[in-house]
Amino acid sequence: MKRKRIILMVISGAAAIGIVAGLNVGNSLYKQFEGTIVGVLCPPIKDEKAAEASTSAGNELAEKLVAEGSVLLKNNGTLPLSENNVTGVNLLGFGSYNWQYTGSGSGISAPQQGGWETNTDLRDAFIDYGIDINEKLYRYYSSYSSTRPELGTLGTNRDTNPYFSYLVEPDLDADESYKALLTQAPSFSNTAIVSIGRSAGESEDLPKSQYKTKPGGIDETRHTLQLTTEEEKLLRFAGSAFENVIVLINSTNTFQTDFLDTIPGIDAALCVGVTGNHGALAIPKLLFGEVNPSGHLADTVPYDFLKNVNTEYTGFEGVSFYKNSADVTTPESQKRYGYTNAGYSDRPGLAYVDYIEDIYVGYRWYETAGAEGVFDKETRQTLDMNDNPITKTKYDAVVQYPFGYGLSYTNFDWKINSAKVLEKEKNEDGTISEKEVNDDSIEANRVYRFEVEVTNVGSVAGKDVVELYNAPSYTEGGIEKSVVNLLDFAKTDIIQPGESEIVIVEAETRDFASFDAYDKNNNGKSTYEIDEGNYALQLMSDSHHIKEVVNDGGEKVPGVKNYQAKSTLILDKDPYTEQEISNIFTGTNAKDGVSIDGLGEAGGNQNIDYISRKDFNGDYAYPRAKSSTGDITTGRDMASNIADKMYFQGYDRKDRSKAIAFDKATVDAFGNEVDQTPVTYKSGDLKVTNSVQESKLENVTELGFALGENYDDPRWEDVLNQVSSEEAKNTLSNAFSKQSAIASIGLPEVNTLDGPSQIGGFTSPNKGVGFPNSTLVAQTWDKILAYEEGLSIGNDMEALGLYGICGTGADIHRSPFCGRNFEYYSEDPLLSGIMAGNYVKGIRQNGKIAYLKHFALAETETCRDNLYTWVSEQALREIYLEPFRIAVQEYGANGLMTSYNRVGALWAGGSVSLMTGVLRNEWGFKGAVITDYSDLNRYMDLDETLRAGGDLGMAVGTVSDYSTPRAQRVLRNAVKHVVYAYLNAMYSRREYNKNPWKGKTITSSNSRPSFNWVSPLVLDVNIALGFVVFGLVFFGVFDSFGLCAWIDQKIASKKKKKEEEK
Repeated sequence: MKRKRIILMVISGAAAIGIVAGLNVGNSLYKQFEGTIVGVLCPPIKDEKAAEASTSAGNELAEKLVAEGSVLLKNNGTLPLSENNVTGVNLLGFGSYNWQYTGSGSGISAPQQGGWETNTDLRDAFIDYGIDINEKLYRYYSSYSSTRPELGTLGTNRDTNPYFSYLVEPDLDADESYKALLTQAPSFSNTAIVSIGRSAGESEDLPKSQYKTKPGGIDETRHTLQLTTEEEKLLRFAGSAFENVIVLINSTNTFQTDFLDTIPGIDAALCVGVTGNHGALAIPKLLFGEVNPSGHLADTVPYDFLKNVNTEYTGFEGVSFYKNSADVTTPESQKRYGYTNAGYSDRPGLAYVDYIEDIYVGYRWYETAGAEGVFDKETRQTLDMNDNPITKTKYDAVVQYPFGYGLSYTNFDWKINSAKVLEKEKNEDGTISEKEVNDDSIEANRVYRFEVEVTNVGSVAGKDVVELYNAPSYTEGGIEKSVVNLLDFAKTDIIQPGESEIVIVEAETRDFASFDAYDKNNNGKSTYEIDEGNYALQLMSDSHHIKEVVNDGGEKVPGVKNYQAKSTLILDKDPYTEQEISNIFTGTNAKDGVSIDGLGEAGGNQNIDYISRKDFNGDYAYPRAKSSTGDITTGRDMASNIADKMYFQGYDRKDRSKAIAFDKATVDAFGNEVDQTPVTYKSGDLKVTNSVQESKLENVTELGFALGENYDDPRWEDVLNQVSSEEAKNTLSNAFSKQSAIASIGLPEVNTLDGPSQIGGFTSPNKGVGFPNSTLVAQTWDKILAYEEGLSIGNDMEALGLYGICGTGADIHRSPFCGRNFEYYSEDPLLSGIMAGNYVKGIRQNGKIAYLKHFALAETETCRDNLYTWVSEQALREIYLEPFRIAVQEYGANGLMTSYNRVGALWAGGSVSLMTGVLRNEWGFKGAVITDYSDLNRYMDLDETLRAGGDLGMAVGTVSDYSTPRAQRVLRNAVKHVVYAYLNAMYSRREYNKNPWKGKTITSSNSRPSFNWVSPLVLDVNIALGFVVFGLVFFGVFDSFGLCAWIDQKIASKKKKKEEEK
């Protein structure tokens, strides 16, 4: 009996301990992910009527984006097609069946209702337009492979599933039935539309080999963004068999189109991006001339993607690993870093990537290298428009289509009506006035404005894009400068034949400046500077071709005007905030403690070989050879000063030494005295809204609108005094997808979901319109369309009861192979910034917040978690931060999201230089900053980002102490940022309605919060399991001491006594 009791005690005790341990782990995870779980399982109840109206308008806009963003790459006169001659078409290629609507991951544009078959594919678009298709061919493709094989890149690692890229194309030489169908196809129609499709996604960069799902195999001689041998065979057949052959590039990423100049018989080609739910409806309208193509490329298209200078340092193959990782991390963290949601299932060590190309990204490399003779020995055999062989040389042998390139069905002439130099003056009331001056020198606070008259000299109506570039003065060995930089652009409206429209393009003094991180001109300054010399403003049709403009005499002359900087101009004050700008990332000036260029002792002595224009010549070797491989033994050693920045609170988040040092410091990283005055918390009745249950414009109080208008309103102090430390931490922690209310001041609970091209597409049952990818939006070169997309998505959010969207993306297309390029706009920072800025402006004016992502340097998906990213400060500021600056300062962005990677040695969200030095101080950003999804919160630490200048944690909460005055002010500042972002959005919406775009006011929908059944269920489960534990302990452990037996004996005794009494 005793032995049985012992066994019972052990089993019961173990079960009880197991349940308690499970409850602790489960409750801890639930607490971490509560906002996400509740937000997804209990979404707001949408307003069906408002959603229907928003969807209808959004789908119209999506179609317009495809119509204006599709780029006509080639046309020998075949397009536009005539409906009189072409009544049916052959849709060739598996891509015509497996149409690409989107990339994958959190930026997906999923079907609004039902499966992918509810979207509009290419076949649907032609049928809707009244054009027949060859159904026999279409049925063949549908039976060849399963419909729309899912990428699933977010949960896929290439080392365990190399076929994630799903290249599928039947081999016409291997299937006689297929070949017979193709041979018969010209009798159905003399027109073939060949679709080439590619799709990438989050967490995976595209490989530089081809992994074929069907027919199978690996082709290491071709990369993913290149034709497969099967696709090439199909195109060669089509070119020889059909009278009209048109290629559609249906890809998330820029595609290598060298075949357009080498395969005979290809008449025209159109780059259409990925089209979202129903944007494909625009494609037949483009092909048949109902819409004239007006898109221009947002990226350079070279003949060979693998000959970019930075090829070896990009994509999956571009990542290297610190060979002493095991020496600078704990075994536990090494094991943890073996798991990642990006690239590898088992990383050999801590990863790093070097941005060796410095500022020479995209066209800045190709145009500068071409001008300096790097391509002088290049030759390439191609075909002309009539398929005659020709030889291309130098730049023309390297770049097929320059950045900004795009054809039309008509032609345009430009004329410079005026070129004015204006001096800006600040008036007493804070407004800016302009006064024309009569000299062409470059001086501070000036605007250089061109009035360009665009005339349609063709036979059909169309739109044109005027591009303005700067060709700066350059001194060999001086500050790095590209030969051209985009400064502004303008797109016309539809211009009828023979008619004209006037557009304005302009540059400001700051646009001529370069950031001299290394004092290369030896003037003792490390800031923005304009070197003495000549600067040419050039009107161009793309980054390579200067447009000839009509002068007053009717002659055509190059559209160039020269301006002189008579001496070096130092621009060390931000023109918006007047804050000092200096080197804060590099060398001993690095406020984060490690130089982000990886050079010298301050940078860990990593000896990164950045390229420099002074070395460009006819013998310059490119692409630059990589200093290491994916084999950890060839990587660099991580220096101790870098390893010290790995965690803020240690691997287990229990080391408080850095937090305590920060909290007790009397001087901040920038030499400013820290306010040590204790924060006073006191109750009050000041409210910014009248309801914490619903986020509605009409619930905002006049106090709320006043605070939303003015960040410096003195009443902020009293409002913030009402928010306790615990209430602040509750709101700032785990703030996705549901952000907790601040009841003490009336800030409502709000919901945020993923974007950018669709709200709710990734996780929510309620979804907005699936728009085309951001790159296609950039290809419109239309600022207004980007703004209208933001307004439209804001309308979707209103109908669905949502407040925030994670998007849009403002990172740079550093390489065509990045998995998330479809979420980003361009290789150019100005085009990216203007498009992103207009998008977030539209969202904000709808009373919402767009968390502009990923701040910063998120151009690599492979090993993105904890990825050490090394870059020069000049490139960081001029290329990678510039889109964010434009959106913040010029378009009023009220939200940002940090990235997974590190900026140098510091996680982006923990970089004081980035979050406070640039974002808060230089740019004057007052809005809210949220982390990305902190599934690795050991380094993505909310306590660190709060102290660096951030605000909200996504799936991460606070664990450190906030009792010191400085720590209390950290919480207070974060709360103010979050509340201000909300109130500023509501204020913007009220102001917008006073003068609404196209007369369309924004009204509140009838969406409402749903019942949160998850939290009560979790509580019920805890209670139920608590009773189980009690039972196990009571009837198991206690019984081992005879207690249960004694109770049983007493009960039996009483029962026996009662029976005897009877």
